[in-house]
Amino acid sequence: METDELIKIVKELLDNLIIRIEQINSMFINGENKEVKGRLIYLLDDLDTLVQGFSKLETIIDNSELNYILNSLAENIENKEEYLVNDILTYELSPILQHWRGII
Repeated sequence: METDELIKIVKELLDNLIIRIEQINSMFINGENKEVKGRLIYLLDDLDTLVQGFSKLETIIDNSELNYILNSLAENIENKEEYLVNDILTYELSPILQHWRGII
């Protein structure tokens, strides 16, 4: 796969992830917790795909911050801390994805 094509795919994935985080936040606020749990699984899978894309691009993106956020997210999912999960998605993960979208 060519670099330009991979960059396009990563940008589309970033856009998609940002939108989905906003949707998950809205669903959480509306009390649709069962739906949120299912969407979180797919979101985490796609975040893994994003990390793989970044590694293939050999970009200046530092995955250490993302790894920290993902570890925190996983810990809070495991502890069933739904409010913290939503805060991490909304106030930590989404901004970093938006930042990366702007520099890639």
